[in-house]
Amino acid sequence: MMIIIIVLLLLAALGLIYMYAESRMLITRRYSVDLGLKDGLKAVHLSDIHKKKYAHDWERLIKRVKALDPDIIFITGDLVSRTEREFGYKGVLIKRLSEICPVYLCKGNHDAPGQAHQAIKSIWTNPARK
Repeated sequence: MMIIIIVLLLLAALGLIYMYAESRMLITRRYSVDLGLKDGLKAVHLSDIHKKKYAHDWERLIKRVKALDPDIIFITGDLVSRTEREFGYKGVLIKRLSEICPVYLCKGNHDAPGQAHQAIKSIWTNPARK
């Protein structure tokens, strides 16, 4: 019985370690698609950045995006989460990204009507973002 408890505790610890590490990962994947454009187009796609643990310090993400030298940035959903209460730092992220190139945003399932919807609206219409 003691061995089963130890194994379960070890599995739980490994699960917590994985969840901690996964929430801090910043993964870059490169794809090449021929759109028939003479000069090409370099796009960055960001998604599911709600509840990220680096949320108050976007420097790592900003540096990575700048290094990719994009022509356009797409944020395709889940900028905020239904349970988040503080949204100003997401406005800072959008402002910083829009200094690199144009940023386009669409809502995801966590950006549903309610508090998250109001957060996105306030972020997008915030005069400090412009």
